[in-house]
Amino acid sequence: MIITCDSSVNMGYIYLQQPRNCLEFIQTREDDLISSIGTRGYQIPLLRDEFVLDKLLKLKQSSKIYTHAHRDGEFHYEYQNDLDSEGYLTGIEISLHKECFLALLQQNSFRCYSFSWNHKQMRLFTFEDENVVFNSLNILYPLHWDHDSFLIVDIDPVSKIGRIRGLLTSNEDRYPTPYLLQPLFFIK
Repeated sequence: MIITCDSSVNMGYIYLQQPRNCLEFIQTREDDLISSIGTRGYQIPLLRDEFVLDKLLKLKQSSKIYTHAHRDGEFHYEYQNDLDSEGYLTGIEISLHKECFLALLQQNSFRCYSFSWNHKQMRLFTFEDENVVFNSLNILYPLHWDHDSFLIVDIDPVSKIGRIRGLLTSNEDRYPTPYLLQPLFFIK
């Protein structure tokens, strides 16, 4: 997973699917790659947590797919979320201050949980502290009618901004585990 933070505009981007020009992207951003501050060799931990499914089931599950809920005004994007032609998320553009980004790394907020749900082997990738990800007010939106990938969305009740807190998926073609577990962090 590639995660960028541009401290000049306090914005970040999470590439959930490997960019097509990944090698070229890495080469152009090589100077921004975090290699100090203890992130060298950083891996997103793959955890087997028997209680993660209980936490997920406490979230409201929407019957609408993510793009339809957005279209119907249930929430607004914080900035821009990139989707492919079938509605699968390819990347998330988020508010991300340098200090917040470094704190997320130090707290191991980027995690992967593996478990079975509805006879499918699922993986949950988190992008925030566990208390924020599993807040009972968050909503689980399917990305596609196949119900093979979902987003955990935290919707601010005042601004209606929907912030993505996690990706739940069984779709290895779109979200390959090896790519998502070997992050590259870029900070400018």
